[in-house]
Amino acid sequence: MNKKIAVLIACHKQFNVLNTNYFCPVQVGSALSNKKIDGYLQDDVGDNISAKNKRYCELTAIYWAWKNIQANYYGLFHYRRYLSLRPTLHLPVTKYLSKKAIKTFGWTDNQLENLTEKYDIIVPKKVLTFGNYNQYKKGKNHYIRDLDFCIDVIKTNYPQIYPYAKKYLKSWTGYFCNMFIFKKEIFDNYCTWLFDILQKHEQKFDCADYNPYGYRVSGFLAERLLGVYITYLKGLKKYKIKHTDMVKIKYPNIAK
Repeated sequence: MNKKIAVLIACHKQFNVLNTNYFCPVQVGSALSNKKIDGYLQDDVGDNISAKNKRYCELTAIYWAWKNIQANYYGLFHYRRYLSLRPTLHLPVTKYLSKKAIKTFGWTDNQLENLTEKYDIIVPKKVLTFGNYNQYKKGKNHYIRDLDFCIDVIKTNYPQIYPYAKKYLKSWTGYFCNMFIFKKEIFDNYCTWLFDILQKHEQKFDCADYNPYGYRVSGFLAERLLGVYITYLKGLKKYKIKHTDMVKIKYPNIAK
C-alpha cells in the first residue's frame, strides 16, 4: 500500500472515526477478532504481530504500518484521541466527531499536508507527572523490572540514546498514548529501535502471570520509550518538531 501520508486510527471495534485519503482506521488485534470491520484496514495482513495485540495494544497497528505501508509520513491516533492539527483556544475535548470539531482541530487531508510540509515530527504536548520513572514504578499493575530491562538494553545496544533515556525518565513531564506523526526516515528508525527493545523484553519475560491490564506491558513500555526517543530526536537539533494538543472525543461511538 502506498500513501503520501498514513495516519492510522487504532480501533478495536467500529466507531465513528475519520476515514479519508490520509486518515485510515485500522482494526487492531484483527487476528483475535471473529468479526472484521468493513472499510477498516486490518492489522493481520502481511507481515504482522496482530495476534500479540493483548500485549502490544496499539503497537500492532504501528508494526503493521511499518511493514506494509509505503508513505512519506506515518502517524497514529486513537478512536477517541486525536492530535489537534490547528492552533486553537478551545479546550482539547469534543463530545463528538462533528463537522465543527473537524474544522476546529484541522482534521483534514489538506491540513495534514500543510503541517507535514513544515514539520518532520508532530507530537502531543507533554503532561505533568511526578517523574516518568517513578510514575511507572508506582503505576497500578506496572512492574519496574520491565522498564529497568529496557533501560539496560538501551545502555548496552544504543549508548548514544542512553543519556537521553536518563534525562527523560528523570523529567517531570512526559508523552503518553503512543501518538505521533513522523517523517518516514524517523518512523523507520524509531520502529527498528522500539521493536528490537520490546522483542528482547518479550523473550526475557513472558509476563503470563500478569493480569489482563498488566499484560498490556509492551504498550505501556512503548509510551515511555516514545518519550525517550523524542527527547533523543530533539537533542539531535536537526528536525522541525511541533507540539500540539491531544484532543479527547467523549462519545466516539455516536455519529453527529
